[in-house]
Amino acid sequence: MNAILRPPVAAGVPTADRWIAALLLIAGLVVRLFYIYHFRIDSDEPQHLHVVWAWANGMLPYRDVFDNHAPLFQALSAPLFHLLGVRPDILIPMRLAMLPIYALTIFCVWKIAATLFPPRVALWTAVLAAFCPFYYRPFEATPFFFTSIEFRPDELWALLWLMTLTVLVTGRVTPRRALLAGLLLGLSFTVSMKTTLFVLTLAFSLAGALWARRAMGGAALDRPALLRCTGAGLLGIVVAPALIVLYFIFKGAGHDMYYCVIEHNLLPHSRHLGPLVRATLHWLLWMPVAVGGSWMITRFPLPAPIRTRIVFTYLAGVLFYQTLAWYWPILTAEDFLPFFPSMMITAGAGAAWLTGYVSQRFRLPMVLLPALCAAGELAYLVTEPHGVATDPRTGDGSGADVPWVDQTTDRIGLIADVLKLTEPTDFVMDAKGETIYRQRATNMVMEALTVHRLLMGLNKDEIVDRLIETRTPVLSSRRMTANAHEFIKANYILVAWRLKVLGQVIRLRDQKLSVPCSFDITIPARYSLVTPTGTPTGTLDGEPFTGPRELAAGHHDFKLTGNPESVVLVWANALERGYSPFNKMKRDYTTPQD
Repeated sequence: MNAILRPPVAAGVPTADRWIAALLLIAGLVVRLFYIYHFRIDSDEPQHLHVVWAWANGMLPYRDVFDNHAPLFQALSAPLFHLLGVRPDILIPMRLAMLPIYALTIFCVWKIAATLFPPRVALWTAVLAAFCPFYYRPFEATPFFFTSIEFRPDELWALLWLMTLTVLVTGRVTPRRALLAGLLLGLSFTVSMKTTLFVLTLAFSLAGALWARRAMGGAALDRPALLRCTGAGLLGIVVAPALIVLYFIFKGAGHDMYYCVIEHNLLPHSRHLGPLVRATLHWLLWMPVAVGGSWMITRFPLPAPIRTRIVFTYLAGVLFYQTLAWYWPILTAEDFLPFFPSMMITAGAGAAWLTGYVSQRFRLPMVLLPALCAAGELAYLVTEPHGVATDPRTGDGSGADVPWVDQTTDRIGLIADVLKLTEPTDFVMDAKGETIYRQRATNMVMEALTVHRLLMGLNKDEIVDRLIETRTPVLSSRRMTANAHEFIKANYILVAWRLKVLGQVIRLRDQKLSVPCSFDITIPARYSLVTPTGTPTGTLDGEPFTGPRELAAGHHDFKLTGNPESVVLVWANALERGYSPFNKMKRDYTTPQD
């Protein structure tokens, strides 16, 4: 063990390790590129892109567009979004833009590991972290590798966490270094308010590292120096958030920002003492893992400063996990993105020790076992399905999330349909902004926290009122409230996958011709009538029906002169652009229809 876990030395990485690691990383990049183009689109991704669209079009988030995330990531993404222009597959190039963030995250893993362990251990730690396939909860979420493919601010959030750890671990902590770490944490606050967990984790990790230092007989730290470093770090944390908040206050959106980023995310039960006590008890029950692991690290045959830094790094991973798992009110896979790379720093060293021991025991090449582990991770990512089993549009059974099966056509097709159906001035109602390029009828975003707030009566259900007020012609009817669902059922009709337009069925097959087809209009618009075979003949409100007509809100009568099976009232723009409730033709969902 002493030969494996030793301080970094001048000797470099063996040539075989370099070449095999390089080939594995290239293969991993190829797999990642396939998944960027084919991995199913999570509903959060277009939600973030809708906010990016708002930035790129001169709107101000929080005031003009709802967003319960901190603003930095979306603001930084806006220039590229604007440069790419309007395109249904906008998510794909925006995913590609996440590659440098992912690469820098793995680089930070390597940099920290290279400070603590030999170069060879650092190399394989980075390779294993790059393909990390682990779940944050077994069978409940996609692994780190797949979650980090998606377009979401959590990737930048995780990178800033790793950069903070890199600054603190790779050199002697001075006020200047503490200030830099604080600035990075402050930037992290402008990406996600979950950075509060980072601050708590760092406080406990630093306390644990100081305990380990004393346990190993190290000298006590100079208190004035410790206070200077603490002050510099706290000062750095404040800078970026203060500038962002002042910007929104100057723009007159300070109150809107406070509600969206702070108040909306704080559910009342999270402020009660009972849940807090239970979370603290669970947190304490996990402490033996943190304490026991730290104690084992202090027994390693390494110099005391190296052991102290390893303890700090280990605690940063473990304590972040248990603090997030027990204190954060709603857990999602992306919340754990910072955990896996930070935990792999110490897990990689453990794997190096194990592979070194086995290699020496059985006289195997030292490169064999870590290479097999990394190749196994990569093979798992390629061959193990991680998603739905059928294509949601075509229904064929080849839709598992493997790199050669395209699972993006449904969401891309939805955007293409909306771009064809609507003008830039039209309002569209969707659950979370999945149509991206159109202004939503309401600022209410139907994500988990909003649903909780609606159920608790904290937010008013205004969807129906806003649909009428904005005369919204097109909507995606997923994740609506019960009241909105009933209104949509009565006033909209399906014309494409998950897409409805203004309209209603006004005559079914079993109706008598002598009975006028009466219907009520709630949202005034330009409507037309259609049958399975074309345009019906008859009189609408006593006048011959010859084509699309503006219909006001209120009661209307249509009397047929023919005998069609059914008659449907439809928003005229949809019919004129090739959409009909009777049209069962398959579409090409990769580009807009001309």
